[in-house]
Order: sequence, then C-alpha cells, then structure tokens
Amino acid sequence: MIKDSRSSSLVVVVYQCLKGCDVVLDVNWGSSTQAHIYKSALLSAQQLNNVEDHVKNYRPQLLVLSGLPSHRPPLIDFAYLLTKNNSLLVCGHIVKSAVAQRVRNVLTYKAHSWLRTHKIKGFYSHVDEVSFEEGARALMQATGVGKLRPNVLLMGYKGDWRECDKEELSSYFYIMQ
Repeated sequence: MIKDSRSSSLVVVVYQCLKGCDVVLDVNWGSSTQAHIYKSALLSAQQLNNVEDHVKNYRPQLLVLSGLPSHRPPLIDFAYLLTKNNSLLVCGHIVKSAVAQRVRNVLTYKAHSWLRTHKIKGFYSHVDEVSFEEGARALMQATGVGKLRPNVLLMGYKGDWRECDKEELSSYFYIMQ
C-alpha cells in the first residue's frame, strides 16, 4: 500500500511540474497519411513473399558496389537502366575504417540527396570497419527484406588492376565468383 501511494504521489508531482512549466515538446508525430503509406508498404512487402517465382515476374534486383553514388554516376545510371524503374536498386558502400554515427548520417544524407536529385529510385546501404571482401559479403547477406532482396551484384571495372596489390586484386575476383 505504501508503494502505491508513493508511486501515485510521484506521478502527481511530475504532472504538476510539467503542467506548471508549460513544457512544449517539439516532436513530429507524423501524419496519418505517412502512417498509412508505411503500413501499406509493409503489408505489400509481406504479401510479396506469397507470390511464387515465375519467369513473368522476375526482376533483376541489383546490389551495386558503388561507394557513394555521386562517386560513380555512370555505374549508377547503368544500374538504373537495368532496373527500368521496376525493381530494387541498392547502392552499397564499403568503408574500411571505423565511422562515427554522425559521419554515417552525413553519408546516408548525401547518398539519398544525390539519388533524389538525379531522379533515381534506389536505396543506399553501407558497412564500415571491414575489408572490401568482407563488406561485400556482409552487404550481399544482409541487404533486403523477404523477396525484396538483391539477386544481381554489379561492380565497376577495376581500372588499376595492373598497379594494385595482389591481395586487393584477388579479393576483387573472389567477390565476382
């Protein structure tokens, strides 16, 4: 009984403090339209799992190892032509060093801004603190949801294959296998 009276009195005190302070919370709770769009997208992605695979509904769903999309525009444009605006396009970015959360947010913002500016409907995903080979494997395994999962890996041509380390070249070819 004593616990209940302490709890209720604490609630009353906190309520009175908040009421007396006129605390205004600047929070975007979202609109009902946004909630409906999210719910519809989630439901559609779940229903996609019930669709059987068939030649007529095959779509090339691409994971493009591009880094930031702004660094490889021709590769992203080619990938977008392959998807024909009808299938999944994910730009993968592998960062070898550790990246702070603030930097991750900036990278994501830059990538989404570039895709939006160039009217490319796609997504951006990155991994950090891994080698190129490990990062590619991580992106291939973790990118996508259900049937919205990449089934094609697209990489750019390695232009410095004559001058680069043998380990770097072998990891490039290993990823293609």
